[in-house]
Amino acid sequence: SCGGGYGGRGARGSYGDSGGLTYGTATGRLFAGSGSSCTNYGAVDGGRGGGLVQVEASGDIVLDGGAISANGAYGGGSGGGIWLECRTIKGSGSVRADGGNADGYSGAGGGGRIAVRYDSVAQALVDPKPNIVFAVSNQCPAYSGIPSQMGTIYFADHHILKSELSPIYGYVYFSTNEIFFT
Repeated sequence: SCGGGYGGRGARGSYGDSGGLTYGTATGRLFAGSGSSCTNYGAVDGGRGGGLVQVEASGDIVLDGGAISANGAYGGGSGGGIWLECRTIKGSGSVRADGGNADGYSGAGGGGRIAVRYDSVAQALVDPKPNIVFAVSNQCPAYSGIPSQMGTIYFADHHILKSELSPIYGYVYFSTNEIFFT
């Protein structure tokens, strides 16, 4: 009855099973998320893991208030993977690979993984800076004291951020090996 894990560990479920484990890396190849192992009296009803979104653009990616998501499903599915590769990223909107909420039996899903690779020189010149929410959030567990964990977000460098207060929810990694916890 555990929540699925991917970028972050899944939560323990109502039957005391430990949460789904993390796999992959923040900077390497990304994968789809994993589902919950929850069963309800023999009928499988666990949440599906988030999918895998991969965008490779030779030019710019412009979010115009839109959203890119690979969220885990209700019932404890983990967030999936989102890979964005481009010259620059601009605009506003959201990029999310959140874990799914727990249901009555499962633990909550862990967050997924997001990797954004861009031309650092070109991105530094983007004005205004993107106003994009990046999230790999974990959700609250149903029955356990062991919550699920946030996933990971990777950026080529800090030039994508508006400021230190940019809306980012997850463990953030930069190619300079700096690690920021939010």
